[in-house]
Amino acid sequence: SLGRALLSKIEPKWFNAPKRFKLQDRNEDVVIHRFYDLSPDISLDKLHINTVVTTPQNSQHGYELDIRSGQLYRARTFCTHEVNQPGFSGSLSTAPFSIGVVPKMLDQLGMAQKIILFGGGQYIRENFLDHYYEAKVIGGFLEQRCPFQKCDQESDWLARLVLIGVAQFDEDFTSVNSLEELRQKVDWKHVVGFLEYGEGYVKQGNELNPSVKVSSFIDGRSAIKTLDKNSVYLSNTKLSKMRKGCYKLYDRIWERMSPIIKERSSNEKGDFALDPNGQRFYQLKNSKRKGEVLPFFAEFRRFYEEYGREYNSCRRYIYGSNINENVQRHWMFAYVDAYMLLNQLNYFFDCSQVGWYSNPIMEKTQKRAVSDKALFAGCGSYPMDLAFERAPEYLATLKSKYSKTYRYLDYDRFMGGTHLKVFNWVRHENRVLPCQKDEEGRYINEKLPTFPKGAEWIKRHPKKEKKKGLIY
Repeated sequence: SLGRALLSKIEPKWFNAPKRFKLQDRNEDVVIHRFYDLSPDISLDKLHINTVVTTPQNSQHGYELDIRSGQLYRARTFCTHEVNQPGFSGSLSTAPFSIGVVPKMLDQLGMAQKIILFGGGQYIRENFLDHYYEAKVIGGFLEQRCPFQKCDQESDWLARLVLIGVAQFDEDFTSVNSLEELRQKVDWKHVVGFLEYGEGYVKQGNELNPSVKVSSFIDGRSAIKTLDKNSVYLSNTKLSKMRKGCYKLYDRIWERMSPIIKERSSNEKGDFALDPNGQRFYQLKNSKRKGEVLPFFAEFRRFYEEYGREYNSCRRYIYGSNINENVQRHWMFAYVDAYMLLNQLNYFFDCSQVGWYSNPIMEKTQKRAVSDKALFAGCGSYPMDLAFERAPEYLATLKSKYSKTYRYLDYDRFMGGTHLKVFNWVRHENRVLPCQKDEEGRYINEKLPTFPKGAEWIKRHPKKEKKKGLIY
């Protein structure tokens, strides 16, 4: 057992990067990246595959992997509840299998490739935070998720492949080679019931609606073929190229949009800013010379129009800022991320109304009501300051409505948390279980904070500012 544990431990490699992009623990040692620090090692012959477990079997809490930081965080808490739904009627509690992901593999939705794993219960529970496991793929199925508060149309559901595996080190499961053989060893009806109803329902008013449907079970070889055909493998070459490009983009954004001096002398018509080395340079308004920095609002608009799509890819997969190296840089990117997340969730900041509003996709045109070209109508540096400042608040508002949203997680320090350092925006679990209410009638996840109280957006516009001096 000790030899097995030593062999399967994840070694930190990914975050051996320039310090401004590292993720370090409290001792300033680089941490492991559970998605990028090992390979899937798929065997098409034996159907073996490496697995990183996110939630061990029978765990009281459910955990998710944040791809960008490579860290696990508590997303939900399980509880015993009765289910009376078509296809399953009975009691559900904790997962009767381990839930995990295949490293460096993205599914059809751009998420970490999911796998459920049978066997290895106690050993996995004791080691899952920094180990990986070899699984034999014996099947797969189609998982459909409802991303809204209710999915009335079949087209509303998002579909992806989920693999089914057995732990190769567990003697009770090494002889299991098919779904038919697995069904003889486990309570299959209970397994399928948990897959559909065990992790929660989407909430609309007082109504709880199913959030997951499973169907189309296939054998192991077909599952591996489907994985090979439809999933994306992030090879070392591809990741290296992606990381290099994202690092350049992050540096460019910091160089051009870092906080400015709050006040100007009467004979100056531009704003001062700091370059990455701490030297200040002059920002000329309406500059046409190549490489010259524009005022903050114009600079952000140019960034959004030229690099918005690339930034969203970077924000999803490549860690952007080490808070141990530069606190101000880190929080600036946290606010930029909040702005971009809201935009991706189909919201926009109306500068004339100085508030965040819905920007739905129109059924007829399949385009947003407010186009990208019209996003900045009537905007300037002052309302854009408010756009960034209020972005975390609006994400919190979405949480209270049980809409799809995100929360910023520094340390996963809450009850049942991993206590790992994340410092990134993670998906907020908007699904609930009927047994999760406290004595006040509130669901557990309602009480999770959306953004740290100590963080703040440093205003770029000098209006109504009294303090003098350089920021950062």
